[in-house]
Amino acid sequence: MKARSCVCVIVLVLMLTAVAFPEAGVLAGEPDSPMPPVPSMASPAVPSAMPPSLGALWRAAEEVGGWPEPPPELSHQWPRMRQDETVRGDKRKPVLSVNHAPHVGYASPDHGSGGSVAISTYWYDEDGAQDLDWCFFLVAPNPYNAADIVFLHYNPEDNTMWLVNDAGTGWHGPGTPGSAGYLENSKVTVNCGLSGVEPYSNGYLVTWQLSFSHCYVGMQNMYLYCKDQAGLTSGAIATQVGTWTITGSGNTAPSVSWVDPSSGASSAGTVTHITTQWWDDDGPDDLVACMFLIGPSASSAVNAILLYYDPIGNLLWLGNDAGTGWLGGYAPGSDNVISNSRADLLCLSSQIFTFSFGYHVEWAIRFKTPAAGAQNTYLYARDSCGATDGWDLMGTWTVAPSAAPQVGAVSPNSGSSISGRLAYFTTSWTDANGWEDLDWCFFLVAPNTSSAANIVFLHYNPEDNTLWLVKDDASGWEGPGTPGTAGTLSNGKATLNCGLTTASRSGNTAEVTWAISFKAAYVGTKNLYLYVKDHADLSEGNVLKGTWTIQASQAPHVGTVSPTSGSSTVGEVVSFTTTWTDGNGWQDLDECFFAVAPNLSSPANIVFPQYHPQDNTLWLVNDAGTGLLGPKTPGVAGTLSNSQGTLYCGQTTVVQSGNTVQVTWALSFKTAYKGTKNLYLYVSDLGGATEGPTQKGTWTIN
Repeated sequence: MKARSCVCVIVLVLMLTAVAFPEAGVLAGEPDSPMPPVPSMASPAVPSAMPPSLGALWRAAEEVGGWPEPPPELSHQWPRMRQDETVRGDKRKPVLSVNHAPHVGYASPDHGSGGSVAISTYWYDEDGAQDLDWCFFLVAPNPYNAADIVFLHYNPEDNTMWLVNDAGTGWHGPGTPGSAGYLENSKVTVNCGLSGVEPYSNGYLVTWQLSFSHCYVGMQNMYLYCKDQAGLTSGAIATQVGTWTITGSGNTAPSVSWVDPSSGASSAGTVTHITTQWWDDDGPDDLVACMFLIGPSASSAVNAILLYYDPIGNLLWLGNDAGTGWLGGYAPGSDNVISNSRADLLCLSSQIFTFSFGYHVEWAIRFKTPAAGAQNTYLYARDSCGATDGWDLMGTWTVAPSAAPQVGAVSPNSGSSISGRLAYFTTSWTDANGWEDLDWCFFLVAPNTSSAANIVFLHYNPEDNTLWLVKDDASGWEGPGTPGTAGTLSNGKATLNCGLTTASRSGNTAEVTWAISFKAAYVGTKNLYLYVKDHADLSEGNVLKGTWTIQASQAPHVGTVSPTSGSSTVGEVVSFTTTWTDGNGWQDLDECFFAVAPNLSSPANIVFPQYHPQDNTLWLVNDAGTGLLGPKTPGVAGTLSNSQGTLYCGQTTVVQSGNTVQVTWALSFKTAYKGTKNLYLYVSDLGGATEGPTQKGTWTIN
């Protein structure tokens, strides 16, 4: 027993290392594409280690290391000879003297009771107070273990106070006697500001202001131990100097209450809400770890669903597949999803309810296919004193395999568009478990699916209603964008107009209408593909749904005016026939202008009618040249007039055919506009290409 005591005391005085806490592993919030090489929207962090076994009664997010190896025992220490100097006559000669071991003095009071107390402790050394190195004070059942006790240290060299942590593996501190601050573990709080130190008779009298916690109620022994600068100690083991009875209500172990529902079933891919309760008679603040396990047994977290609520940080965690680390660390209600291969934990839909004696946690869990089958449910609780309850079997839950999602249709599934012009495609994806089970919804406009690089590869994420476009080199995603919100996503092949893109989620279906303009580098015929994956990793695709031809944009051209010359009198209705052409078809024409004017240095005070093929409307520039009069419809009664002339819309006709638009204008001119005028044509297409204004003839108004 004596040898063991010596070793244990030496172990206690080792310089201790801090407890390690696992870091939060960040989930990949966006998917990796299934096509090689498919870009990843985020990369998951490598999880840190956590205790490997439930049987070890894990300490929440702590990893408690093993005991450090003790140094050799300090038995059979020879007295150290110290060289002093004395003067004999005019010569200095060394005098050898024996170094003395330090001594423990007393604790005052050396007995009594209470929850808070100031206790003075005294250590001394015949070689002077400056020779003291370690001054330890223990309030503990015995001096053989540093864990879960009150283990205090005063360091005379730098006048600091220290407190061993609960695990007995590291120190809290330093604190300075007389300076504001606290040292705290689960057993005691040391008020450094109300503590003090004074030199006293070759030693130090240290007064510790202690407040014991409810975790430590009962009678404890008091021990002192010290070591000097030469390594000599006050004894083989710490010396008992008294007892202290800590009063208070004491700690009540926590308890696990229930899982609601205690049994049931759900399909992989659907969101399931399960509520759990933990109870502590000492109040909710005493709970430090609340765990919920869904798996075949409580003996291992490997390939299980291990959920953990941390009341101190108000954070949610999910054990990784290997049972070696934690993923997440997000607040309930935050827009985060924590995933392993068996489940997703939806923090946004998870809720915490605090009551007088504990917590209800409503977990929003989306099971995955690997979790399919009958599972047990277990609860575990740990309080601030280290007392636990669990793992208690609370019920059962059955996870049914997910029904695979399906791709829908692309509309239109064939046709063409011109590079630089908007094309609209409506796509859909369905899931029998509801649209909420849809994870990846891909739409590809590509020659094939052999590579994600240098194609138009679009992704809609139903969960957060976001739009994404793969980068040219397939190294990642452009985005996110939001349907209906101004903004664009572009790569070298296309631009997605997010503001003109719409999305809907209802029942079992997600539907997106994409507003895409293809670039000149992507002309040619492409295939249309759909792909879908659900949260259980079931998928369908890539399914060929049609073809689309992207045409190169061709500049528009002005045509002819007929007649090209002549005259008319004021008020006489004259017909002019004008044409404009576009190699991409008349549908690509945007603005078709005809001007009867002395020149085009200004649009003011001239006869300047316009035709817009996109909506089949007629317009006339106002006198100031600052706006348009209209619109009117060709062939429908009505006029547009300014001070120079009048356009008779009912007598004006339009022909749209092939690559050409032809307008026959019915115009009359007013007295203020007498004289010879030029005839001009101008055109622009939907891509912004133009031609003109080009003079095509003259006309005289008499």
